[in-house]
Amino acid sequence: MIFLISFANFSVALADEEKMCSSIKDLIIDGHDTVLVVQAAIDLGWNPCMAVKCAYRESLDMERVIHGAFLANTSPDVVTGCLMEAGVDGNDINGVYAKRDAMGEDYSPYGVVEAPATVIGLPGGSGSGSGGIISPF
Repeated sequence: MIFLISFANFSVALADEEKMCSSIKDLIIDGHDTVLVVQAAIDLGWNPCMAVKCAYRESLDMERVIHGAFLANTSPDVVTGCLMEAGVDGNDINGVYAKRDAMGEDYSPYGVVEAPATVIGLPGGSGSGSGGIISPF
């Protein structure tokens, strides 16, 4: 009896895993960003390890999967273990972590994004005669 109950629980868990992976696969195929898919899945309460493994298997973009998991506050040891279960080499994972550590707060899997320069001109334009009184109304 106990075996049947545990087998039934396993089959339910397996069905849930297949649904989760199918949902993640569909979102990534439809062009959604892997970072946001992983973050949303974990934030919605899905198993973080399954979200990481499914997203990696579909996108093969480890850096974005890691970033999404971290944005959802998943600990590095969980992310590392899940990626290794998905077949990723530990040295590759360490390489991404080293890159993140080196860049610190500025890290983004999207590359370096520079903010555009802010140009503040004088009131009334930038030609001669510009400037003048600013109305309080």
